[in-house]
Amino acid sequence: MRWSSLLRVSLVLLLAFGSALPGREPTLKEAQADFEKADKELNAAWAFAQSKLTPGEFAALREDQRAWLQHRDRQAGAPDPSDGPGAAKTADYYTTAASLSRDRARWLRAFAESEVSTLNGRWSDGVGGTLLVVERDGKLYFSFDVVRGPTSHTGGVAGVAAWNEPIGWWSDRGLDKSRTDETNLAFRLRNRRLEVAGANTGFYHGARAYFDGDYIRLGPLTPKESAELVKEATSGGSR
Repeated sequence: MRWSSLLRVSLVLLLAFGSALPGREPTLKEAQADFEKADKELNAAWAFAQSKLTPGEFAALREDQRAWLQHRDRQAGAPDPSDGPGAAKTADYYTTAASLSRDRARWLRAFAESEVSTLNGRWSDGVGGTLLVVERDGKLYFSFDVVRGPTSHTGGVAGVAAWNEPIGWWSDRGLDKSRTDETNLAFRLRNRRLEVAGANTGFYHGARAYFDGDYIRLGPLTPKESAELVKEATSGGSR
């Protein structure tokens, strides 16, 4: 796990439980209580989105939310039906589900509020994926940082994609002379979302990690963050 990802996971736990974690993992009761708080935050964000979106937009979001709930349970490690009727959700499940729910709540609020006037900024897919973007002179400078699943599989890649709104395309061909294969990332701006699809991306992430998803802009980058992103993206490759 990269230090940036490890630090972020630690921060999530500290924010969630505060002094309840004096060098130990949360108990099942503590994890359940934190999940209940996160679920309330998620419900509030859902109500906010309903108040902001048109009926058609909200109907589409409802279908998306149903799929996300199933995705959250898979990522958090919910018991499988094959585990038997007595299988119970663990503290790890509730901790991970709480973190994902808070990410999703921020995602929902940003989706409901956003009218994308610029690509520049910090984007999130609401399920552990963060994307930083600077769009300039027909180029998309980008950097991904993802943490996926209950075992925190991580990944990261930065580069410069060709951008012809609403489509962007990136290839790592030639960046590593020892590789004979190629990784691609496609970007598409549509309906407030920056849709990302990858091909042969495993070189840049763990087995259960991925970059694909629908990213929503959460907010701007500082001038310093933008300059650092352009420098990182220009150097390219694995993070």
